Amino acid sequence: FVSVVVARVAVPAERGVVRLFRLAHGKRLGVAVLLLAMVLSTSARAALVGADDRDSDEPFDITADTVEFESERDLYIARGNVVITQPGRTLTAEWVAFSSVTRQGVATGNVILTEAEDILYSDVLSFEIDTLKGIVIDGFLDARASGFEMTGETIHKTGDETYTFEDGTFTTCRCPEEGRNPWEIRAKRTDVEVGGYATTRNTSFHILGFPIIWLPWMRYPVKTERETGFLLPEFSLSGRSGARIGLPFFWAARPNVNVTVTPTYLFERGFKPSVDIEYVFGERSYGNLYGTILLSLIHI
Repeated sequence: FVSVVVARVAVPAERGVVRLFRLAHGKRLGVAVLLLAMVLSTSARAALVGADDRDSDEPFDITADTVEFESERDLYIARGNVVITQPGRTLTAEWVAFSSVTRQGVATGNVILTEAEDILYSDVLSFEIDTLKGIVIDGFLDARASGFEMTGETIHKTGDETYTFEDGTFTTCRCPEEGRNPWEIRAKRTDVEVGGYATTRNTSFHILGFPIIWLPWMRYPVKTERETGFLLPEFSLSGRSGARIGLPFFWAARPNVNVTVTPTYLFERGFKPSVDIEYVFGERSYGNLYGTILLSLIHI
């Protein structure tokens, strides 16, 4: 079922559709018009979310300042403070249109999709109204459980915790918008499973905005739980040690003990391995032990 809470209902309202689209501009206008045409097409559903995703019948609620219904096209149009809720997920936007026949919808204007600890921001979202899966244009994903921030020119939400990014960037650095990220990964295409792994293609690793390493294929963890394995590489520069590169290895030794071993190479001073042990006992007792040694280069 669909429960709609509205301030006013007007049927029909074709002129309202045209007027709303004029609020958008440039790329967003063209994309919104194209996606609305797909919403009205009975064949568009499988193209957007896949035939295997059409078996969900979860109810949803929608609230907005106004909701209008076009009976000839079975099209609902909600405008102003639109909120769509389902168990475990919420979608907010300034404007939403959806069809009860194709079960497809389009949202524009400050679009925010919240699911568990993941928050997805975008300018335009085309979605399947029963699952809120779909396509995001110019999106930003804040996966707070794993600590990653991800952007994509196009983002396909393919499942509850799975995404495909086109022309994406990925980092765990939460820096001011006007500053450069200390590091980030850029990739032409990335398949992400939050709580699992991300697989990238045509990948470059950037430090302070400058490309350092290019890889045709890369796989790295996007974990939300502690798990033994290698962490992302560490890079730094200093006047005394020169370039520094390290590859941390994390060991979940016990539920209350973390061990991180980092073999590090300083280009001006030599090999410097380190170990960092974190522990927790009870509710108030915690601490860490850290040790390292510098094996300087031997010049003959």
